[in-house]
Amino acid sequence: MTARGSSGRDPVIIGVGESSAVGRVPGKSSLMLHAEAALAALGDAGLRKEDVDGVLTNESYLDYHVRHSMAFAEYFGIPSTARMITSIPLGSGASSGLFVHYAANAIRSGQCEVVLAVSADNFLSGLARSGAVKALADNRDKEFEAPYGPALPACFGLVAQRHMHEYGTTPEQLASVAVTMRRHASMNPRAHQRDPITVADVLASRPIASPFTLLMCSLVSDGGAAVVVTTRERARDLDRPAIEILGAGIAYGDGEDKVPLHSSLSQARDLLRIGTHVSAAQAMAQAGVTHADIDVLMAYDCFAIMPILYLEAAGFVGAGEGGAFFAGGRAELGGDLPVNPHGGMMSYAHPGNPGGLFMFPELVRQLRGECGPRQVAGAEVGMVTGYGGQMAFWPVTVLGRSR
Repeated sequence: MTARGSSGRDPVIIGVGESSAVGRVPGKSSLMLHAEAALAALGDAGLRKEDVDGVLTNESYLDYHVRHSMAFAEYFGIPSTARMITSIPLGSGASSGLFVHYAANAIRSGQCEVVLAVSADNFLSGLARSGAVKALADNRDKEFEAPYGPALPACFGLVAQRHMHEYGTTPEQLASVAVTMRRHASMNPRAHQRDPITVADVLASRPIASPFTLLMCSLVSDGGAAVVVTTRERARDLDRPAIEILGAGIAYGDGEDKVPLHSSLSQARDLLRIGTHVSAAQAMAQAGVTHADIDVLMAYDCFAIMPILYLEAAGFVGAGEGGAFFAGGRAELGGDLPVNPHGGMMSYAHPGNPGGLFMFPELVRQLRGECGPRQVAGAEVGMVTGYGGQMAFWPVTVLGRSR
C-alpha cells in the first residue's frame, strides 16, 4: 500500500456504539434508541456530548420529525454551540456511507471537531413485519412504479432474475449468501437471528418475490448505531485506537459519462451495471490500496443478490462469479474475503434506515481486533459498500487501521 498522510486534521473514527440490544426491543421510542447508540459511541471514544459540534441523523419511520436532526439534538442535549446539525434522509443503504463522507469533510475543512452520526428505529416492535414492509413499499417511485404495484422485494427480484439469466446464477447460490450471513451471526451474541440454517432451509422458506424466499431477505428489527469522527490530532489525546477514513467514493446510476442518472428502478438502463465499479475505484485510489489489501468487505445485504453484485462491481471477482464465490465458502471467515462478519442485515439486524450504519461499528471493531470468535485474522483494511434509491447511487468507503 502507498504511504498515508499524517495531517493533524485527517478525519478518523474514534468511537462506535449501538443500542443496548437489537432485534425485538419493546418499550423504547426511536429517539431513546438513538440516545443509547450515541452514548455508547461517545463512551467508546472517551468523549462527552458537550464535545460534539456536529450531528448527522437519518429520519425515523416510527417517530418522524420534519427536522429530525434538531429533534435528536434537543432530546440528547447537544450544545447550542454546535456548528453542523443536519439529516441525510437517503435511506438505509446510502445515508450510512454518506454520514462518514460528510463527517470526514466537516472535520477536514475545520467546520467541526467532533461529529456524531447516529441512526435508530423501532421498526419491529413499532410496525411489525407487515407494517415495515408497507413502509418500505411506500418508498417506491410514485409515478413510474407504485401505480403498477411492485413491492420492494419484487424490484430486487427483477435484478436477481436478470443475473440468473445472464450468468446462470442459481437459487442455491443465492441461498448460500443467507447461509453465510447466518453462520457469521451465530458467532455474534448480539445478533437478532443466530440459529444455524442450511441452503435447503433457505430454499424451503416462504416465497416472497421470485427468486427470493423469506430467508433471502433482510430482517425487520429494532435498534440503532452511531459513529464518532474527529481529527487525528484530537484522537491522539484519547485512549482509543483511531481508525482512518482512507478513501471515499460515490457514483450515480451505472456511473457512465453522459448517461442520465435515475432514482427509480424502472429508469435504470442496465439492472446489473451498477455504479459501485466507479465509486469503489475512486475510494481505493484515494486510499492508495488495491483489491489484495482489502481484508473485510461490509456489503449492504438487503436481499441476497446484493452482496453478489458488490463483489463483481467492485472488482473482487469477475462478472457472474459472485454466486460461486459465496457457494464455495470464499466469503466466510477464513475465506478469501470475509463478507459481513457480524451477520449483515439478513441475520444481525435491519431496523430500517439504521440497517446500513451497523456495518461501520463492525468494521471498526474488526480493524481494532475486538471481535472474538468472528475476528478476521490480521484485518488492517476494509471496505463498506451501499446503495441508495432504486439501485440509483452507490457510496463506497475504505477504512484502515491507524499506523
